[in-house]
Amino acid sequence: MAVEKTLGKVEGQWNTVLSAVIEDARLPEDDSFGDLMMFVGFMAVRVLRIRNTISDFIDRVSKAQIQMTLATPEGRASFRKTLADLGHEMPDEEFDKLVQFGQSGEYTVDYEQTWHVQQMIQMAATLAPILSLRKWRIWVADESAPDLICSDSPVAPTWAVPMPGPMSPAFETPNTLVSVPLNRRMVLISMIEEELPQTQLDRKGVAAVNSMTAKYANQLYSPEPDFVWVMKDGEVGDAANLLDALGKHEGD
Repeated sequence: MAVEKTLGKVEGQWNTVLSAVIEDARLPEDDSFGDLMMFVGFMAVRVLRIRNTISDFIDRVSKAQIQMTLATPEGRASFRKTLADLGHEMPDEEFDKLVQFGQSGEYTVDYEQTWHVQQMIQMAATLAPILSLRKWRIWVADESAPDLICSDSPVAPTWAVPMPGPMSPAFETPNTLVSVPLNRRMVLISMIEEELPQTQLDRKGVAAVNSMTAKYANQLYSPEPDFVWVMKDGEVGDAANLLDALGKHEGD
């Protein structure tokens, strides 16, 4: 309940600051800038990839602990006593089956949804100060430009310049862009080194932002049946081009 109240409170703050930012097309200059960065941080960590990583860690560590406990007579006796203290007395045969199941690893260990939400809030609170050090701009799509898309992983650092080697960009990494679509016509974008120029996005600009939004996505959300993105050859592609590229990738 406490986590739900906390999330409800911060979501109210996010709604207030986002409404003002979208209406004025201007970044806040007061304490609400921190609320905006907290929102960006939460959107960055509220993704399936991070949830799965945490759940996988919990599952592997918990199973290792269970199997280690059940590997010795002392551990099994301690486990049985814990069950008894909790009101779960078991006959020998039933307990032996439980031990066998615990040692098999054929189950999943995870925490409830509320715990995961709490972790996301804590991660967002850690990330927000890092994001606030970046120099942010608001870019708006030109009237003649197509719409921006969103995704299930809309906050992703991208190299601003080509970088050698396998190093991945991060939120605190120099020479990176971080963009966050606010609606179908407006995007937050930042660098660490300098404030980007004030820009109205044309067709190619929207395509570039859409490509960043889609970089780590499993799902894309477009307000229109078609959308634009930048293909490998640097040309602007549409939804059909993306489906074709994905089909070829699956066939490789």
